[in-house]
Amino acid sequence: MGIRKCFKLIVALAVMFLSVVGISHTVDAKSYNKNVGSGNVTCDSDNATYYITGSTNKNNITVDGKDITIYLKNVNINLRDDGFKEKAAINIKGDSTVTIYLEGDNYLKGGKDKGFEIHYGYAAIRVAEGSSVTILGNGQLT
Repeated sequence: MGIRKCFKLIVALAVMFLSVVGISHTVDAKSYNKNVGSGNVTCDSDNATYYITGSTNKNNITVDGKDITIYLKNVNINLRDDGFKEKAAINIKGDSTVTIYLEGDNYLKGGKDKGFEIHYGYAAIRVAEGSSVTILGNGQLT
């Protein structure tokens, strides 16, 4: 066998070995369990999954990161009675990419402000410019 054929064989074997052994790597997924009834929830870890439960009339969820997945399971956030606070139940900040999966019955209501005999409601889910949100799942959202 000539040197050229040996070289081609070695290169071919090296390529096969690297593809089988794997140059690619597995990334450990980050996941967090949070209860919005225990306090405000901040989802700011890129490429992470957040499992959120709980009920509150004071706390909210803030999202500020890339490729964030949120599972809402029977979450109840009603901020209408929190002293007329100007905040959304879920606030998605700029340049965030979010996928929300609904499980069970979920209720979101943003806070309000009071003017002269007028009440202004705030968004249940506020999505800042430059961000995106996708809502999926078999649960309900009211």
